[in-house]
Amino acid sequence: MATGRRSAARRLLLVAAAAAGLVVVLVAGALLLVDSGAVTRRVVDLVLPQASKALGREVAVTGAELHLFPEPRVALRGLTVAGRPGEPGLVAAESLDVKLGLWALLRSLGKDVEVRTLELVKPIVNLVRAKDGTWNYEGLGGGAKVEPAQKPSEAGPATRVVVERVRVEKAAIRVVDRSAGRDDAGVALEQLDLEATGAGPGLPFELRVAAALASAQQNVHARLSVDHLPEGMPRRPEDWPLLTGALQIGALPLDRFRVLLPAELGAIVRGGTASLDASVTTGEGRAYKVDGSGGLKDVKLRGQAASGHFRAAATWSPARPDASRVDLTELTLRGPGVDLGGHATVKTAPLTAWFVVTGPLLDLDAVMGLLPEKEEEAPPPRGDLVPAAMREQLRATSVRGTVALGEVKSGRLQAKDVKARVDLAKGVLAFEELDAAVFGGRVSGSGTRIALGEKVPTWRLAAKLSALDLGGALQAFAGAQPLTGKLDGTLDVAGKGTDWAKLRQALTGLAALAVKDGALVTTDVGDAVLGGVARGLEQLGRGGAARTVSGAKGRTEFKNLAGEFDVKDGFLVARAPVTVDTPFGKLALGGRVGLDGRLALEGTAAVPKAALAGVVAGGLPLPRTLDVPLALGGTLESPSVSVRAEAAVANLARGEAQEAVKGARKQVERGREAVEGFFKGLGGKR
Repeated sequence: MATGRRSAARRLLLVAAAAAGLVVVLVAGALLLVDSGAVTRRVVDLVLPQASKALGREVAVTGAELHLFPEPRVALRGLTVAGRPGEPGLVAAESLDVKLGLWALLRSLGKDVEVRTLELVKPIVNLVRAKDGTWNYEGLGGGAKVEPAQKPSEAGPATRVVVERVRVEKAAIRVVDRSAGRDDAGVALEQLDLEATGAGPGLPFELRVAAALASAQQNVHARLSVDHLPEGMPRRPEDWPLLTGALQIGALPLDRFRVLLPAELGAIVRGGTASLDASVTTGEGRAYKVDGSGGLKDVKLRGQAASGHFRAAATWSPARPDASRVDLTELTLRGPGVDLGGHATVKTAPLTAWFVVTGPLLDLDAVMGLLPEKEEEAPPPRGDLVPAAMREQLRATSVRGTVALGEVKSGRLQAKDVKARVDLAKGVLAFEELDAAVFGGRVSGSGTRIALGEKVPTWRLAAKLSALDLGGALQAFAGAQPLTGKLDGTLDVAGKGTDWAKLRQALTGLAALAVKDGALVTTDVGDAVLGGVARGLEQLGRGGAARTVSGAKGRTEFKNLAGEFDVKDGFLVARAPVTVDTPFGKLALGGRVGLDGRLALEGTAAVPKAALAGVVAGGLPLPRTLDVPLALGGTLESPSVSVRAEAAVANLARGEAQEAVKGARKQVERGREAVEGFFKGLGGKR
């Protein structure tokens, strides 16, 4: 019995083996009947036109071939997605392998193709930012019209596509920034591996991503789970699937991301890392939320390093598909020269933002460093202040925010109790409040506006100045302090652009300025005026009456200087003579002062009798005041004083003649009175 059972088992195995062999032979024979060229063309006609149409860019391959063993697949070699004219391709991949369903090929002898798996091998994605600030991926999906290689009737019956798995291996993303006038290339992402399963209607979908972001090792890991993929776009929010997932980003070196930052910020980033750990959840009403926390460590902007942390939450709801929201809270950044905190919120549809920045200290010298760490090439000529694409965004963006800082330092500028409230709407940045204690006084810039949405920004400066140290301000901004004193005033000035050499000539507006207890430290105007009077007397032959005066040098003290000026053609033009109280008399000067320090002033000095007495010896009659014509030229740092001495001396001579006539008249009057008294005496004797 046992021997019979063993024999039956052997016979069964032999039958099964023969059947399996027959199946293998049949399958092999069927595969030999498959038209590999037709299958290849069908896959190419399926993938390329649809991809081109979906992207709005031409998608091409250098070759395609069908492999039947060990499993049917079509390998598309040299896959490329075109870039914009004059730029590298958007995508270039070693190959795209399309794995096919075996049974469909056998049943239809290659006429029916089922796509089971898509594998993209070593793709390189080039993200290019042009000079105008636009990126090459903008406009993708624009629906470019790309005709299929064959008409549907020629291609045969419609192909049923079932993609069970999508894989991307060893991808890299390169970023090329041309907005600064040169190619700044860097790698934003590499060693990117992606795998997705369940890419079919009604199936649970899983996505896993691992990549190296600015690192030699994979430091970005993401996972996303979808309870089911809908067959089409859900019509109701409750029909959208449930999402869960996680995102972890390890320490990212910030200096590797310069190319992704605005040019000015990217040029100064020297070090530091950022990290993020977040989760993906689905809330009420199918609102999707990414919530997590992150850290900043040893952030260095040319100067000393600082560290901080933040919390971030982003939400999007299918009930409002155009609207999303990002909240950044618990923002802190602390280190040598910086102690800041705050929060920010960004919403879309339309794009709006709010922010608050507070803290006791921002020392830009410590944060930025007094000098670059190493000698760098001179920056190339810059284009527009704000690129065209960004200007469009600014015009559609609304931003409001407040700043409250205890102290801000930058070079010689030290501001305390800095408060600002800003509003950006339709491309115009308005300072609703701007107030700070600087140079021993206060400055308010409330009402200042800058039109950032224009190609060449126009702006209006509205400022109030109170008790500013004029010398300190000039030293900070011009590197010298030819004038000192306490400055009060108002400015209402408008301009266009940011190039000071051009802007200076086009400024317009009004300035009302007053300086108390000041001095012009580069010349002694009083010495020049009195010296001119003395020299004029010598020329008239009255030198013996003049005391020696050295001429213009030293400094000119003054008590009160006040005037209103029109700002035009690069000058402050006095609306009326500017009055100045000095020890040698009151000055009244008209004319203009250049914004570059040039002087073109004319007027008079009303020299009092007491000041004249120190120059003119006895014998000359002195008036109560003597008007001395003068002019100021040169520059504030090297002024020239011109005194019209002949006119001043002529005034003195006229005064002397008038005194002589008065004396003669008095003598005649005394003589007449004496004669009358004599005759009156004679009459009395009778």
